[in-house]
Amino acid sequence: MEMDREVALATVQRSGSVLCLGVPEGTEVGLDTELWVVGPLFKGIKMIPPNQAHFFYYRCAPPPPNL
Repeated sequence: MEMDREVALATVQRSGSVLCLGVPEGTEVGLDTELWVVGPLFKGIKMIPPNQAHFFYYRCAPPPPNL
């Protein structure tokens, strides 16, 4: 989704964020109807619309295989 710089800045300033530090790579994280698989640089979710309830969910990454 392309967004003008000024519109993006205004949206960030009036929206919410979820900070998720230390989440293992491969974990599935979701908000409402969106789902992401966490990569090595994941820090959280931003630009969450205000004035409404949201559903935040996750599924832990599978453990690494035994070698």
